[in-house]
Amino acid sequence: MSTTTLKYIATFFMFLDHLALFFPILPIWFHWLGRFSAPIFLYCIIMAIEYTKNFHKLIIRLYISNLIMSLCNLIISKYIISIENQITRNIFSTWFSVTLFLYIFFINNKNRLKKIYLYIIIQSVILLILFFENNINYNIIMILTSITGFPFLVEYKALFIILGILFFKAKNNKIVLAINYSIFCIVLVVLTGTGIVGKISVKIPLYTSLINNIFENFLGIPIWGTWDICIFSLHSILFNNYQWMMIGALPFLLRYNKKRGNYKKLFFYMFYPIHIYVLMFIRILLC
Repeated sequence: MSTTTLKYIATFFMFLDHLALFFPILPIWFHWLGRFSAPIFLYCIIMAIEYTKNFHKLIIRLYISNLIMSLCNLIISKYIISIENQITRNIFSTWFSVTLFLYIFFINNKNRLKKIYLYIIIQSVILLILFFENNINYNIIMILTSITGFPFLVEYKALFIILGILFFKAKNNKIVLAINYSIFCIVLVVLTGTGIVGKISVKIPLYTSLINNIFENFLGIPIWGTWDICIFSLHSILFNNYQWMMIGALPFLLRYNKKRGNYKKLFFYMFYPIHIYVLMFIRILLC
């Protein structure tokens, strides 16, 4: 499969997921299939990083798309719709954050240490602002996230930074890709199915809040099990924490043939925000 074919497949699964997001009456399996989408898109971005003739053009394009959608979300949430319907979706922020992280830590060789130090300082400042300013406006937080590539508040949070690294390290080896990706999804099943993080954190009262915040707010892994003696919850992994189902994307990733295909770049950059806003307004009109 070419990059274009993979992106069309990912777009289809994404659309199913967002249909169920805006219209909860739809069956849960829309969300299950929707888990395939983001990993496919992420893999395509990693391949774009590997084969692009102009990396800086790619990252600038992601950055501008990220800023534009953040601004549109802010305007629509503030002036057009009510607070309870405010838009928080912006996958461009995730893609920019992952690409920026890979560039600084793995791709760039010129003045790497200086850029790493600068990146850590900037992200630490944002973290401190969030820690000490509890009443800071949510829209301001999202704008700061978009401007700085802060990886802990984007969609999928730092979880996809980890996945991006795994994809990047396996970009030329499908066996390593399959192993890395399978282990990643198995770890998600264990963490979300057993509630082990919550069960461990409650045993360390002094650090319970810190541990839970790291996993839930920074890594995007829901915490449960604090008061639950259940060894493994099938209900949790099927109906609450089903991100692990993205394992279903693996067969598509393994079919990648390193060809670009009949690429329509503008379509994919335009479809994402347009379909989000259209579905949102349809939902508002129907409610």
